[in-house]
Amino acid sequence: MNDEFVTPDRRPTAVGSAVALAFVLAGVAALTDDATELVPVAIEAACLLCVGGGRVLQGRGRSRTGRAAVFVGSLAQFLAVGAAASMPERLDEQVVLVVGLFGVALCLLGLYPLRRSQSRQFVNAGVGACLVSILVAGVLREASVLRLTVASAATLVGWNVGQQAVTLGRRVGRAAGTKRVEAVRTLANASVGAILVASVAVGNAVAPIQVPTLALTLFLATVIALLTSLLSLS
Repeated sequence: MNDEFVTPDRRPTAVGSAVALAFVLAGVAALTDDATELVPVAIEAACLLCVGGGRVLQGRGRSRTGRAAVFVGSLAQFLAVGAAASMPERLDEQVVLVVGLFGVALCLLGLYPLRRSQSRQFVNAGVGACLVSILVAGVLREASVLRLTVASAATLVGWNVGQQAVTLGRRVGRAAGTKRVEAVRTLANASVGAILVASVAVGNAVAPIQVPTLALTLFLATVIALLTSLLSLS
């Protein structure tokens, strides 16, 4: 009696990866001001859908079509970053979008990895780049505190969900039934972010928040640290 042992796929879970990328990209989108800046974000969204769809096709046995979709989506990342570097009129707008979309691309490399051992590092680096773009938006573009809080919350929720996808993939495998666990964790994370955003929105409505650059930087650092702590407990 010969039973073949099939090694589980230890890559990050599919659902968690998709949700994490959606949140991180939403964080970048929250920093845009007009339709021109949304075009690179829309291109990036199409890239993510193409890569994600390709991975699904590969998992269903359509390897050739899946690989083609992944290749096209990965190559189109350069188009998204190129659009971010050329379409906005101001240099500060270009910097925010280029750094933010580069961060999303790094997260994509971590959550749909070529080498599983590098998943967590790529996700951390990608989220770090997105947080840098948020700080740049606050310092150079003088974005509102509410907008910066929304972007920070979305980015950090995406980071937490992505880390969970990596952890679950390594522990139980990509094909395991983890959707319910991931849904509960995502809902808890999103609730924490929503409560913080709502608190800032209410405070801003009662007394509009106007802070100098240094104070804004410290505020963002505090928000990021607080969210990171809360999400690690949720």
